[in-house]
Amino acid sequence: MKKMTEHFKEISHPSEELFSLIPPLPEKLSLELNNTCNLNCVFCPFHSPYLSKEDQMTLSHMDPAFAKELLKQAAALGIGRKELGLFATGEIFLYQGFDEILRYARDLNAFSYTYLTTNGILATPENIRLAVEAGVDSIRFSINAGNRSDYELLHGKDCFGTVLENLKEASAYIKSLDRELNLSASCVLTKKTLSEEENIRALFSQYVDDIVFIRAGYLDGIDPLLEEEYAVYGEEQQSFDNDDICGYVFNSLFIDSNGIVRLCCSSQKALIPIVDLKKEPDLKKAWEHETLISFRKRLLAGETKGTVCEKCLGRCISR
Repeated sequence: MKKMTEHFKEISHPSEELFSLIPPLPEKLSLELNNTCNLNCVFCPFHSPYLSKEDQMTLSHMDPAFAKELLKQAAALGIGRKELGLFATGEIFLYQGFDEILRYARDLNAFSYTYLTTNGILATPENIRLAVEAGVDSIRFSINAGNRSDYELLHGKDCFGTVLENLKEASAYIKSLDRELNLSASCVLTKKTLSEEENIRALFSQYVDDIVFIRAGYLDGIDPLLEEEYAVYGEEQQSFDNDDICGYVFNSLFIDSNGIVRLCCSSQKALIPIVDLKKEPDLKKAWEHETLISFRKRLLAGETKGTVCEKCLGRCISR
């Protein structure tokens, strides 16, 4: 079963055969069912309490019937054949009927690997069981601290005990299954938690198959004060290589909870609208849209200055 580090590597470094203005229809699909969240992490580009009023998201849940229409069309075209993620900027377990959508995707028999990410608060034994029985292949817990005080500071709520207990329960349940299923964790490191990396690894590694650490960076897009207080840069994140091409727009399609195809979901500024599928419900045309072609052209030419791609952490020289 694919680990989360392998997933990240495939997204950022796809086969060079895909590097063209109109690549084959994408093998990876992110279908966001909801953009609502029950946390307000300080570094989150979508739900941070430091976001200005104009940068705050309009919250939405995708109509289940529309989600199924998109999945059916994607399956017929082979979009998402390698990976299907049913989340992006929100908490999946806030979506009523998440298991129904998972089961529908499984029954289409067109998506070989389906995964979810959760902050863990609502990853109760019942919700984990529903997700597993509906056919999910991988579940990632996003936990950005290794103790109660740091957790509350960074997440805005005192839920560390709940999340850790849910992770333990999920781990025990998944280990008891007679099927292969990946359970992983990710952790965004800030100046407050950088020295805790090994402690966090030791705490979570007994429950998960894989841990991904991501350094918080370029937070001035949220608030300049956050950049100074929380951002962390290692040598590998201080410079960018225009020859290092981000693979996302060459192998992945992102549809938000309003049914809009967007450039990607790496940051608030990257949520550039491409096509409203409620008005133009054609995934193939969306993939071949002139805006996506323009970004692919600039990435291939190394001309990202002035675009949202210029300082994206996905393009760091060494990762």
